[in-house]
Amino acid sequence: MRTLTLILGFGLASYCFAGASAYADGPTLVVNGVRVLTIKTGSIEYPPERRAKTAAYAVQSNGAGEVTVQGQGQFRILLGGNKVLTIGDREASAHGETASRFAQTVATRLAGALQEIPFTLALQQVQMPTNGHVTIRILGDVGPQPKLTVPPDAPFTALIDDDRIVVAATAPGEATVELSDGGHTETLLVTVRAYAAQLTQIRTAEVSGAPASQQAVEAAVARAARAALQTAPGASVQLQVLQVPKLVPSLSGLATVRVRVTAQDLYPVDTELTIKVVNVMRSGQPTKELWYSNNPENIKSPTRLYWGRLKKGMAVRLLYHHKNTTARPLVVKYVLANTSDEPARVSLTLGDSLSQQDPTKAGFNAGKQYLASWSEGSATIIVIPPHSHVPIVWHRLAPTATASGLATVRALEGAESLLLLGDALWASDASNEGRQYGEPRNVAHLLPASSMATRPVNLAGQPQHVYAPAVKDVSVTYVVGGRFGYVRIGQVPVERKDEAGELSGNFGVLYQIVVDLSNPTSEDQEIEFIYESSAGYGGAVFRLDGTVQCTPLLMPKQSYRIMATILKAGETRTMYIETIPLSGGSYPVTLTIKPVGLG
Repeated sequence: MRTLTLILGFGLASYCFAGASAYADGPTLVVNGVRVLTIKTGSIEYPPERRAKTAAYAVQSNGAGEVTVQGQGQFRILLGGNKVLTIGDREASAHGETASRFAQTVATRLAGALQEIPFTLALQQVQMPTNGHVTIRILGDVGPQPKLTVPPDAPFTALIDDDRIVVAATAPGEATVELSDGGHTETLLVTVRAYAAQLTQIRTAEVSGAPASQQAVEAAVARAARAALQTAPGASVQLQVLQVPKLVPSLSGLATVRVRVTAQDLYPVDTELTIKVVNVMRSGQPTKELWYSNNPENIKSPTRLYWGRLKKGMAVRLLYHHKNTTARPLVVKYVLANTSDEPARVSLTLGDSLSQQDPTKAGFNAGKQYLASWSEGSATIIVIPPHSHVPIVWHRLAPTATASGLATVRALEGAESLLLLGDALWASDASNEGRQYGEPRNVAHLLPASSMATRPVNLAGQPQHVYAPAVKDVSVTYVVGGRFGYVRIGQVPVERKDEAGELSGNFGVLYQIVVDLSNPTSEDQEIEFIYESSAGYGGAVFRLDGTVQCTPLLMPKQSYRIMATILKAGETRTMYIETIPLSGGSYPVTLTIKPVGLG
């Protein structure tokens, strides 16, 4: 810190200061960026310009000390006892002053200039990526001949461009740049870091549906964005889908994704990606098997939850429903593993729930999502590289919470078969990519494909808890004036494919109900469809003639009208109802068709 001491007296002023930067701008003495004096007089051999240079050299050379004014008639301005310049009557008169007064004025200006920092840098340290460049402003007066010193092994180049330093990275590393005007020096610490991620080719995201649901489009877009990122080990990835198109079959559109990738000691990636989305609207074989992942329902330790082999062209319905009964957080994950030498393409229609403390609510919410997406044929198309595995479910599960979901998984083309592997593991043992997500939802679409060479998985297993058929066809007739129509859902169990048991409640089995209605009377009749939670607590989701309807969660024996319609006199009508017994619910339940106001 500079200090100033002013001693008043005839012809005398003294100042204490630190080092200084000085140069001559023509006849003007410039100290620390301050124009102290423009010299107006001199001689042929010693003109004002030379006098200014001599004074600047004296200031630059002496560096520190007191400013004093000595003499009579000819007043010498000294710096640390060494002469800087002389003020006589001729110079003072050129400035309209007396010599003594003007000498004190110049000394005061000099002392004040010595208080100033001649220049500084807008930044003292910068970080930049390996292909980056940055411009740092020089604040103040660096003089006519600034010197920029860059270490020979610096991972960047640097140069002065007017009032700026321009730095361009060449390799990862760190070094300090020095900028000097011969007296004052400023330093700049430059750190060059490799990117936390590299962006590879962005593939087109594919969906299907009439139209494709927003959930399916967002998942496909997120998967495409994640697949385009090659991240450093331990990197944290944040994806935010900002905009998605509404797509009917055969149409395409553009989606926008915000991407931020961070990692320790690496330069963050923060950008927006534009991804093309195409609705390919694929059809395939009907779902013939139900893969039932509910054994164990209550997870007591890390364990294998499911194993299944999905052949090309095959479609299955997966139900998973598991509760964490440990005292530690778990991850429930399901991956599709491709052990072949060619990529595989899979369509995924998924309904899943935020993990819930109420198992019935978890299954109910998953069913609502699934039936809404399934009814529109909505799916995300997933590409599984050779010798890799891709997560389709990744749920962080707090103690006592339940993860529940329903999915249609269809192997479209490519590999002859895939393995579906379900596992529960401690959250602390999950991959770095998965551990960054702490929220209780499925984040599989935010995670990358993994090579089996670098992240092997246990491929051993045998198919169990496979039920067929995955569909039950039921018909019911109601004639106005006759007996009520009844359908018992979840009463007659389906058999395991290996004949080793049966599925009580038919959880995950699709009921396709054909309702034949007729009104032989001469009057219109309003009829209603009543759902009863006959066996206990639960709720239901129906699709009635293409429209999805939900009941609330009901206590045992409570009922809820899901639909009413008027059957005109003499009218006959056929209606189609679809529903699925939901995980965590109590079955059987009853659907009753009757006149409004009766029963």
